[in-house]
Amino acid sequence: MQRWLVVNKLKLIRIWYTLLGGWLVFFLISLKTLGIGEWTWWGRQSATAALIFFWLTLIPGILKRFQLGGRLIPIRTLMVLYRRQMGITMYVFALTHLLWSRFLPIFKIGGNIWLFSPFEIIGLSAFILLTPVFITSNDWSVRMLGRWWRTLHALVYIVIWLLFLHLALQSNLGWKTFITLIMAALELFSLIWHKVSSPPVSPT
Repeated sequence: MQRWLVVNKLKLIRIWYTLLGGWLVFFLISLKTLGIGEWTWWGRQSATAALIFFWLTLIPGILKRFQLGGRLIPIRTLMVLYRRQMGITMYVFALTHLLWSRFLPIFKIGGNIWLFSPFEIIGLSAFILLTPVFITSNDWSVRMLGRWWRTLHALVYIVIWLLFLHLALQSNLGWKTFITLIMAALELFSLIWHKVSSPPVSPT
């Protein structure tokens, strides 16, 4: 199975992006065919999908920093192989969540588009921080930015905590909030572990 996923990577990525394009087509169709109630429902489903894909993009880095090998190495390798696609998919779901849940209903009822609640401000901040990460998720940006590319993509360490607050401030203490807190804690502890366990760099 692992070999098949590696050999057929390009074909699978094309299928992946085709399905993602279909999701965006559905979103555009929903502008004319659905109402506020349906937008809100699909917005919640988009939020859940975005969270799951975000968790998945974090797992390979956590495993690597904790130096967890053995049977986890093939899993980590496969996740790294498709991590860029998972990250792009996460952003697209986050975008449709933002539009369905916030902006489209406001436009529909003619409310104040600039009036945000605290949890919405935090969620929007997370989305804004993810935007440059999304834009630079390509080989050209990796080459052009060099070492700054990793620095830019380190924004996800902040985003995961913002997402936890975004969920918690809604009095949403369900499974999504719980898992997001666990992922945020694992990110933090894995960074500390990697810093402590890495050998010191000898001066030249």
